[in-house]
Amino acid sequence: MKATMRTPQTRMTLALALALGTGTLAALAVGPVAKDRSAMERGVATSAMSRVALDVDRELEVDLKRPMRLQEPNAIRPGDLDHPVLAVARDGRIRFDVNEVLALEVGDRVDLAVRRGTAPHRFQVKRARRTTGDGRWWQLESMDEELVAATLAHRDGMVAGWMQVPGENGGMEWTLVPIGRGLVAPEAKAADLPGCGGAIVPDVGPVDPMGPMSPFNGDGVAGDDNDVEECAGCAATVADIAFFYTSLCLEKEVERIEEQGGDPKDAPSAIVAVCELESANCSITMANSEVPFGTRPVYVGLVEWDEKSDSLLGPFTNPSDGIIDEVHEIRDAVGADACSLVSHTDGEDPAVGYCGLAYVVNGNSAEFAFNSLVRGCMGYSLFAHEFGHNIGLLHAVGDSATGDGPPCDPWEPTWVGCCKPGESDETDTGRRYQHGWRFVGSTTFCFRTVMAYSPGNRALHYSNPEVPYDGEPTGSPEDSSDGRAADNAGWATLTMPGTAAYRCAVPEQTGTDGRLIAGGLQAYDFFGISIATNGLRMMAGASRHDARGLNAGAAYVFEDFLDDGEDDGDGDGDDGDGGDEEGWLQSAKVTPTYLREGDRFGESIAADGDFLVIGSARAGRWVTEIDKDTGEEYDVLEAASAGEVSVWFWSGDYYCLLQRIQPEDLVDNDWFGHSVAISDGLLVIGAPRRDVDPDDNDETGAAYVYRFDGVQFEQLSGEDGFLPGDDDGDLSGWSVAAGTEGGNFPTRYVMVGAPEADSGRGKVVPYIYISGVDAVRRGDLDLGAQDANFGWSIAMEGRDAVVGAPEADDATGAAVSYRVIDNEFDQIESLSFSGSMPGDRFGAAVAVSTNYIAVGAPDSGGDLFDLVGAIGIYERSGNGWDQVQVVRPSGLEPGDRIGESVAIVGNIVFAGAPLADDAGPLSGVVYAVQIQFFDCNENLIDDSIDIYLGTSEDFNLDGIPDECETGDCAADLNGDGMVNGEDFGILLIFWGPVEPGTPADLNEDGEVNAADLGLILASYNTSCEDTP
Repeated sequence: MKATMRTPQTRMTLALALALGTGTLAALAVGPVAKDRSAMERGVATSAMSRVALDVDRELEVDLKRPMRLQEPNAIRPGDLDHPVLAVARDGRIRFDVNEVLALEVGDRVDLAVRRGTAPHRFQVKRARRTTGDGRWWQLESMDEELVAATLAHRDGMVAGWMQVPGENGGMEWTLVPIGRGLVAPEAKAADLPGCGGAIVPDVGPVDPMGPMSPFNGDGVAGDDNDVEECAGCAATVADIAFFYTSLCLEKEVERIEEQGGDPKDAPSAIVAVCELESANCSITMANSEVPFGTRPVYVGLVEWDEKSDSLLGPFTNPSDGIIDEVHEIRDAVGADACSLVSHTDGEDPAVGYCGLAYVVNGNSAEFAFNSLVRGCMGYSLFAHEFGHNIGLLHAVGDSATGDGPPCDPWEPTWVGCCKPGESDETDTGRRYQHGWRFVGSTTFCFRTVMAYSPGNRALHYSNPEVPYDGEPTGSPEDSSDGRAADNAGWATLTMPGTAAYRCAVPEQTGTDGRLIAGGLQAYDFFGISIATNGLRMMAGASRHDARGLNAGAAYVFEDFLDDGEDDGDGDGDDGDGGDEEGWLQSAKVTPTYLREGDRFGESIAADGDFLVIGSARAGRWVTEIDKDTGEEYDVLEAASAGEVSVWFWSGDYYCLLQRIQPEDLVDNDWFGHSVAISDGLLVIGAPRRDVDPDDNDETGAAYVYRFDGVQFEQLSGEDGFLPGDDDGDLSGWSVAAGTEGGNFPTRYVMVGAPEADSGRGKVVPYIYISGVDAVRRGDLDLGAQDANFGWSIAMEGRDAVVGAPEADDATGAAVSYRVIDNEFDQIESLSFSGSMPGDRFGAAVAVSTNYIAVGAPDSGGDLFDLVGAIGIYERSGNGWDQVQVVRPSGLEPGDRIGESVAIVGNIVFAGAPLADDAGPLSGVVYAVQIQFFDCNENLIDDSIDIYLGTSEDFNLDGIPDECETGDCAADLNGDGMVNGEDFGILLIFWGPVEPGTPADLNEDGEVNAADLGLILASYNTSCEDTP
């Protein structure tokens, strides 16, 4: 088993404030400006306790040590001015402090005025997101007028924005055009933007009326028809976009900024910020429409092109026509799922006039996931429209930007002039429904969704008959009686999984200090709450990730990717020739389709061989019932926080779901899956709050034991498969570990931690599984210290084990190593931690491998390093362990708490800091730390371990494997350049006690004996040269 420890359950107290057929090319014509809480929403956290405490009535709380705002959403801050105010000045520009914008969080207030002489609109931040790099965006909703909306976006030091006030004749829209850092100019949307550019059908295979779908099902997993195999792979909930702006576009942007008095050097950053804004409005459109996906820019860069082509999209898409072909190589390098061209014109032909152009594909054609955007039309929702085509979405039926469509058939009241979409086409498989929609709202204003043309106010929605806006549905169902069907959201839910999986996400590299940040992380995700390895891959949980619902959770898989270049050794992250020194990079993200809000998938994790085990301790136990009146099935929650565990199997390319485990006897708050461990097909799952008598709420706890039968994991029978705690309140199963020793007939070991046993002293109950199935309990292990919580963490590898007691000695903490000898768990030694002090919580997480032990002390640090955390690393030394390092990476900040989880792969220690703010508050981070070691024979194992294991000999006892010895070749006693029989004979002549300096006394111990003979034999038949 490889570091399968489930790390401490740290619960925050949160104050939540938180296609015309396949491959059709379509174009945007921009005419006159004419449910429950979303899973994307977040909360704000408040502090709780000074350190982790075991109080299961309140669960586990942790002082987050973060400055938190405790104001009500609509509260006015002191002086009524303590919030950003972006108001237009006399010169028609808006000046502001960029840092104030960057500090905005959900629930904060920001005022925005885009016209002189008018009072600012008061907004509240509804959603806030970090994308990549310094990219951020904020969705704003009016505090006074329901339909007034705005967006702010930041990237590369610049801010761009958008604001809409619906009304008659299409209302008003503005874009905040970046001029400089902290300087924008509001620009009203023009009513005469150009129209449609035509349609082209690329050759991507047979044309189906509904379009061949993505090879992924609607929830982002690989599958086929109704028999879907759920796999991780590259499936994602965010499509990564690469934006490329032309040199002509940049030239015109420079001219614009100079005319407005800005610094022309800021032109590239201005374009970058606008791209961030466009992507933000696409994500907001999806969120508003209950499409559980989004987009983010992963690259915005320059391509040299004068735009001299009748059509820009064709050359942009073609990888081998000699025109900006480099975009395809860049796309692959940055992992972009789709690409957008930002141009100054729409091409040379003056007869062509449009703002955007895009291929219409259905998540099944990466080579046509391309669109083009005219810079002068950007700043609103152009990208949301064009990318909509890339995922198979169509205009409202009958729409025509050139005015040659059908006559307007207005909705009632007719005086509004809001044209009904036409009837949808019938196909062999049903009515086509992937169209945009137009409707009259309760305000009698005409509205149109993003994929529909004028007339109407543009609403940041894709059509969805289940989602209202201004009191009316934003779409029409497929079975509508009038034949008008519009459900962009339903179609996008089917095609976005394939689109977002065109390329695997390339994780961001945030520095040279070993930080790994998973792709798509947001604030409060707790990435690194758990870590496991199988020797080849590292897996980490992010139990509060929201891709499948608030706090539904996720897990990430990282692999060690080796670059073709060589490390130049300077630590700068390149090989000296401009290439990257690649390392541990994200290879997959696991977000199963069945997750529900609050499951906290990934709060525990374990791995061994091809198996990956992930716990969701807060998952409910649901049953399906049938409505007696309608005959429809519906789910009923029978037990909240009962818990569940999923087992995944490596297919050779990615992890696929093998099995979901949830015993039928679970009840409320059993927390099954709080800890997991696996070794050689033996799976152990902890349920620390399981009651012996559910009516008594005794929280004795238990562990469940399963064995792989070649097809799936089956619980062992009787007492072998169910290991209950001994006394009320033990919390047995809080931690579990498993190990295996032997070949054809291995002996398996199980350890179950009960940190609250014996009034908080804690203990560990070990078992030996004879023949792998018959459990024999051995003597309990304990520390004998008051309130130590011994057994809070456990790890096992083979017959070596380590147990943590983080509350021992006034929370200084302790960790003890064990080894199974003659079927008994013998204590080897207590591990010391340099500079330890009360409150460090040393032992909160532990890991052990063949060669090393790692122990987390997440509350370690004083003064400026308050709650930074640390990792103690120990190397095998004979029968014991010696401390070789105390790790506290330089990039840590107070409150990060590195050491809440640890795992080991070879000479790499992975350590989780789930409260770190790298991708937003409490987003979490995992560090990869290389253990300091010597490896003269370059077998990736420390030389001392080679000597200990007998892989290498060390006859002269100098700590260096003999095969690595260099120098004067002392074994060549006659100096003929060879170690051979003649030298052997000379050694025998001097056998026995000798005078100091005798050449045959190779180890200089005053005697020629077997040790010197060994040195001769170690170099026998080798040539050497004496060194002067």
